[in-house]
Amino acid sequence: GVDLAKIGLSIQESIRDQILSMTGNHAKVIDVVIDDIKMEGNEKENEDDQWASSATS
Repeated sequence: GVDLAKIGLSIQESIRDQILSMTGNHAKVIDVVIDDIKMEGNEKENEDDQWASSATS
C-alpha cells in the first residue's frame, strides 16, 4: 500500500519549496486534502469516470 501521510507531507514540502522559490515568501500553513483515491488496474471505474467527465463537458 501507500502511506497517505507521507504522500501528503511530500506534497506540502514541494509546494512550500515552490512558493519560496517563486515569491521569496515562507508559507505559514499548507493544507493538503486527499479528496479521492484511484486504484490502478480498475479499468471499469476509469471508463465510468471518463463517461461522467464527457457528459458534463
